Amino acid sequence: MKIPPSIRARLLFALTASSLCLTSSSLAQSTVTPAKKEDEIQQLTPFEVSAAKSKGTYVQEEVVSVTKFAVPIINVPQNVFVFTREFMDDLNFGQMRAMLAYNASLQGGLNSVGGSYRGFSNQEKLRDGFKMSAFFDYDPVHFERIELLKGPSAVMYGRTEPGGITNYVTKTPVPGANFANFTIGTGKIYHNTRRNFMADINQSLPVTGGNGNLDLRLTAAYREYQDGVDSITENGGQKQASVRLAATYWLTKNTRLYLSYMHYYRLFESQFGRYASFAVGVPQATPGLTIPFSILYGRDPFEDYGYGRNFYWQFNDTEAILDHKFSSTLSFRAGFHMHKRTNEDYLLLIAPTTVAGQGAIAQTNINKNKDDVYLPDFQAHIAWKPGADQNVLVGVNRNIQFLDQKQWNQQRNPDGTPFRRTYIPSQGIPHALPGDVAYIATAVNRNRTYYDAAQINYLGGFLEEKLHLMAGVAYNKVKIEFKPSSLRPSPPPTLQTTDTNPQLGVIYKVTPEWSAFILGSQSSQYTTTQDSFGKYFGPILGTGYEGGFKFAIGQGRFNGTITYYNTEQQNNVVFDPLAKSFLYQQTVTAGTPNPALLGDNVAAGTTASKGVEFEINGSVTPDWGVTFSYAHNDQIFKKNPLAVVQGTKVGGTEPNRMTMYNRFNFDRMGAKGLYTGLGIIYIDKIYGGFSPGSNNTKTYWAKGGLRLDAMVGYRFQWLGRGNEIKFQAINANGPETFRSGFDPARNAPYAYLKAKPSLNFDYTIRF
Repeated sequence: MKIPPSIRARLLFALTASSLCLTSSSLAQSTVTPAKKEDEIQQLTPFEVSAAKSKGTYVQEEVVSVTKFAVPIINVPQNVFVFTREFMDDLNFGQMRAMLAYNASLQGGLNSVGGSYRGFSNQEKLRDGFKMSAFFDYDPVHFERIELLKGPSAVMYGRTEPGGITNYVTKTPVPGANFANFTIGTGKIYHNTRRNFMADINQSLPVTGGNGNLDLRLTAAYREYQDGVDSITENGGQKQASVRLAATYWLTKNTRLYLSYMHYYRLFESQFGRYASFAVGVPQATPGLTIPFSILYGRDPFEDYGYGRNFYWQFNDTEAILDHKFSSTLSFRAGFHMHKRTNEDYLLLIAPTTVAGQGAIAQTNINKNKDDVYLPDFQAHIAWKPGADQNVLVGVNRNIQFLDQKQWNQQRNPDGTPFRRTYIPSQGIPHALPGDVAYIATAVNRNRTYYDAAQINYLGGFLEEKLHLMAGVAYNKVKIEFKPSSLRPSPPPTLQTTDTNPQLGVIYKVTPEWSAFILGSQSSQYTTTQDSFGKYFGPILGTGYEGGFKFAIGQGRFNGTITYYNTEQQNNVVFDPLAKSFLYQQTVTAGTPNPALLGDNVAAGTTASKGVEFEINGSVTPDWGVTFSYAHNDQIFKKNPLAVVQGTKVGGTEPNRMTMYNRFNFDRMGAKGLYTGLGIIYIDKIYGGFSPGSNNTKTYWAKGGLRLDAMVGYRFQWLGRGNEIKFQAINANGPETFRSGFDPARNAPYAYLKAKPSLNFDYTIRF
């Protein structure tokens, strides 16, 4: 197993730190007295969730994403779904996105959440409340839970999508505790071996003359596995490594400093034929032309061109948070987070032609992209508790994105020889494919984006805490500066847009265990699209309404939400074939109007999404834990200048999606330490859409599928340590899910492919 030097260096750091922590463990255990429970609670700030023991499997009583301080879920007039640490341990996927498939509001197939959140984009992601890039996909070992905040959320996070936002909450050091958990795993994915190594180490070290202990937590992971298109077709190997170190220390009795650093590296190596075949998709070169599936999924005619599509991602995250308690009712938090993403990507695109017969290849384009993105995020908040059940938060934040994006392109003739172009050595690409002499830089995109927001939010209880009111407003400002480059000496003009987004919600406890709630909220996005006159469009506004019931039965051990929502995204930029363009206006000025030049971008599109959600988290009994979600979603293009589009459904919509994962412990049945798990993801059908710009004006539905996951584990004591073994099968039933393209002549997809089960074995030892 060959590990890149950058990964070896960071793994060496992780192992060294682990050995130091373990070496000091015996000393620390004799010199450090674990904090008393009451002392630990006294030091908690209102910005974090209490470390109190959960009432059962998959139970989460509090969330921080809604108000940026810890509040009980039952008091929040909004649908918030939580994936707990126990659930992440049970599924132990190498990628967060595959785990999130177990919530029905996140759509995109059986094995991936894709890009849909209640039918809208799922590109907005947070880590501990800080903005992240859309490619965020760290290893689950670093996180304590995942909070899905449904609906528009601009009142807390400024620019967001209307469908919802996902907050990944990292593991923090446990005060006064010393422990270490190590996991090693293997398995089979297709014909390849899966490898898995994880570590989670917590140490509390005394500080002479200080105000307490220095609490440290190190988490690290290294994985090798076979990935695939839509996670079901054999494609290429992946290697990913990550290490994270977090530290907490009380500078004074009332001031706490939290620091963390994370490095993540992921290398993807694909086979040209497997990926390129799906890259073809359905760009029909001629209306009605289809490329035979046998060519798409057969032997790759380009396999001699090189090692295929490769890309890597590298993230470095630094986080610093300072908490200060002025009094028992007033606290302050200032935070800074720097996220840096670097990624390089090779991609093969195939252009079909009809000259030499249906399905022949005219040329190939081999693209190379390199992105460097910096995302510094500054936040400051004041939390005030004017009463026992009254909470006020006032905050400001600035998130900046520095983007440096470079693209190269090469075209090859049908016989595989490169198109001859002027070669500029300074623009050459490392690791070029064999025979490359024609790579040229085609684009250099540099911009600076500033997101500023100020918000005030209130959450309080009345009528002996039977009634809770949540109200807030956010002011957002976005500014984008496009920098000139050698290939873009005259970049677009600066974009600047502002908006104000309110939110109002009420929840009333009908009984001690049941509540009714209603919420109205807004969000906003921006667009860099211009019309033919060079004018930018204003903010894209998202407006959402939802209401329903929440329940927490069994003394809070079993909680759930029943929600009806109606969300619209307005001012979407669409093309109007009758709009007067700049070129048309020129013909009017010249006295010779030319109707053929009509057509321009306009802010006249509205997409509407409405549906029902039913979700459950918790323990049915002390031994039976379950997470369940069902979503019915109906999304249409409500307004559009194109009559053929208006009123039609949005492609990719899954009208009915259901997910459920059950975990059962056999301790009370005489088999102490034995547990099992069974997961189900079901989609009845997927709307495929149509293409009004070609001869394909028919609509079609693609069939959904049923995915089964199974697990069995056993915990036992051996050599004075806690041990655990676990067997896991993902896609155990081999569902048919993936479709390749669409044939308008048959009004059906080309073909469906079957998933192959992934079989995993993990062993964990706890110190």
